Amino acid sequence: MKVGIHIDRSVEEIEVLITAQERNRKVDALYQHIVEFDKSRLETLTAYRDDIAKIVNVADIFRIYTGNQKVYIQTHQGEYVIRYRLYELNEALDKKQFLRISNSEIVNVKKFVILI
Repeated sequence: MKVGIHIDRSVEEIEVLITAQERNRKVDALYQHIVEFDKSRLETLTAYRDDIAKIVNVADIFRIYTGNQKVYIQTHQGEYVIRYRLYELNEALDKKQFLRISNSEIVNVKKFVILI
């Protein structure tokens, strides 16, 4: 496998192109790995409490849940409203760290022990 990096200052978004002689399991696995890597890069969220915005590290979130037609996050500093849909976060968050336990809640499995 040949791997290279081409820097082009005019490019606004990273582009990855897999070139292969044929589509096979290795190509599919590489593609899936790149897609999952891109999804799992969500590191911060903008959250709101009393109409004041705050940047919250995703690693600090205990749980994400819905209520009253809003999506909330809970951290050790309290609860905040976020402007995402639960399904969007479910797709964007690291699957090794966050687990959807119901239609209305996602938990941080690395923090789950603290909630018990």
